[in-house]
Amino acid sequence: MQRDVTLYMPTSAQLEELLAEAKAFAECWVAGDAPSVRPHLIVLGRDLAGQLGKTLIACAMPFTQPADTRRAMRQLGALMYEQKSVPLAVALISQAWRGRLKANEVNCGRALQDDPGAEDGVLVAAVGLTGGLSLGAYRPVRTRIDRLLAWAGPWEESREATFTLIRHFFHGFFGCVPGLEEQLAAQRAGLN
Repeated sequence: MQRDVTLYMPTSAQLEELLAEAKAFAECWVAGDAPSVRPHLIVLGRDLAGQLGKTLIACAMPFTQPADTRRAMRQLGALMYEQKSVPLAVALISQAWRGRLKANEVNCGRALQDDPGAEDGVLVAAVGLTGGLSLGAYRPVRTRIDRLLAWAGPWEESREATFTLIRHFFHGFFGCVPGLEEQLAAQRAGLN
């Protein structure tokens, strides 16, 4: 039986809607007197019956260590596989630093937090299953005297940016699919 693969590809309108929902979630979080924004995911998925649905996932750990963060994203992708929901698109909401240094300066031993022009903010990114569609937005925040967050500027949106962290979510999901690695290897070898 052949499945229509277009059922598993999000439209640009669906991705725009997912990004808007993620931004609204972030707005509520900061307006709710939060000391930080814990990472959350909004997953647009399709169940085995073909029904669309959204799942909100709250991440228990902060995204501070890159290796732990990638592992957590893969585990969350595997969780979606267990729930028998194919993720069409994933939106990430997280507090993040944005630096002003060039990539080669950061790689020369200077941490992003050591960048005098770095700013704290909220990152919202939405990526479709194939990676062909990706949208993002960043809004700076400041810490008030009472140690709670407040917005420090408007949303800045970007199109076609790369959000590799979300790719780890998809890797976690597809890493659970039985026989997928063999199928992909056979296709690469021209056997299929």
